[in-house]
Amino acid sequence: METIILSKEKVKPSKPTPPNLKNHKLCFLDQIQPPIRIKIVLFYENTTLAQNQNNLKNALSETLTLFYPLAGELKEGSTFVDCNDTGVVYVEAQAKTRLSHFLENPDLSQLKKLMINVESNDDKTQLVSLQVTRFD
Repeated sequence: METIILSKEKVKPSKPTPPNLKNHKLCFLDQIQPPIRIKIVLFYENTTLAQNQNNLKNALSETLTLFYPLAGELKEGSTFVDCNDTGVVYVEAQAKTRLSHFLENPDLSQLKKLMINVESNDDKTQLVSLQVTRFD
């Protein structure tokens, strides 16, 4: 299955984080936990995609205002999240296969193509990343 990245951007909170909430202290267990990334893949049937993607970005922006630490950065060795409104990585991609074909013949090695590859140091400090992949 071929997957093509169409765009990559950062979605920022719809409102800035207040100055008194700029540092979110991590609890002791979060401080000693090695960094891990939990990846989740969800499948939805095709609808009017262009409108849904704009709705998804707007909803994400509004949600980041309420859950402001998710739009911040976690520096290596830090004991807090820098709630600097950096935003979250949002990737749009196109898979050159039909979803029904992919689900009928699941291949775990191909599943990785549906998840964001965190390659740059900027992306590694992000707490949340989101990839939307359209199937033919």
